[in-house]
Amino acid sequence: MSTPISPRSCTSLACPSCTRVFPSAQVAPKAVHQDAQTDALVAELHAQLAQMRERLDDTIKQRDAWQGIAERLALGAPKPPEPQPMTWWRWLRSTE
Repeated sequence: MSTPISPRSCTSLACPSCTRVFPSAQVAPKAVHQDAQTDALVAELHAQLAQMRERLDDTIKQRDAWQGIAERLALGAPKPPEPQPMTWWRWLRSTE
């Protein structure tokens, strides 16, 4: 004949004596409906998060536009072409 196992010494959740002591260990927890105040707060926070993401997207677009402007200004205006060196024929014609 087998001796009963004390629930304190048993480590198996499948043990029949443990199910009497720990009945919730084998049952999945049920979803608990939150109260209306918490639901309203969560909805408000979701709305604020959406607004903050829109602002962030706008800020990123503005940053990229300003970065393009800064790059164009940093390059500077194109330099005019160097004048051609004066040949002897040009010099002769300009001195007449």
